[in-house]
Amino acid sequence: ETLADLKEQEAAQAGNTAKIIELARQEADAVISTYGRESAEGKNAERAYLDAVTKATAEANAVKAKATDDQIERLNKELQAGLQHDQALFEQGQISASQRAQMETQLVESITTQETKLINDLEQLYAKNSKDWQTLEDKKKQIAQQGASEIEKINDQQNKALQQSYQMALKPIQSGFDTMLHGMMSGHETF
Repeated sequence: ETLADLKEQEAAQAGNTAKIIELARQEADAVISTYGRESAEGKNAERAYLDAVTKATAEANAVKAKATDDQIERLNKELQAGLQHDQALFEQGQISASQRAQMETQLVESITTQETKLINDLEQLYAKNSKDWQTLEDKKKQIAQQGASEIEKINDQQNKALQQSYQMALKPIQSGFDTMLHGMMSGHETF
């Protein structure tokens, strides 16, 4: 499914939710106008209306949650593809370790920000401190931790690449020193 498909489904669900709620309201109003609000029938009609609103809202929220999960999954795939692309550029010598780390860090931060915004938007559908709201808070923490972990991994890779480049640069100096030292020890060279 594409992002456009998900948004279309979400819009259709929102339209269906509004229709369901409106029909339930009309049914309740008809019963109340016939029997009165305080009658058993009126109270039952009002309860049925509230139940319809609750059910329609829960279904709409589930659709929105599924769309959010799908968008986050798509963003994670984009992240992995971007990281692989940057790694390939680095291995081909087109970018330095520092450039790679900077590009990857920006990508991780961008994806993490987008995912957090999606969760914040979804959170607005739920009462603060409700079970669903708390689940989303936990998911935001998980996203932040994953982002921080990915950035730490990027920094470690950069440090290893820098260490290797320093070692490669020092290798000829070390080799020359070793040769000179070996010559001095064997008596062929003097300091």
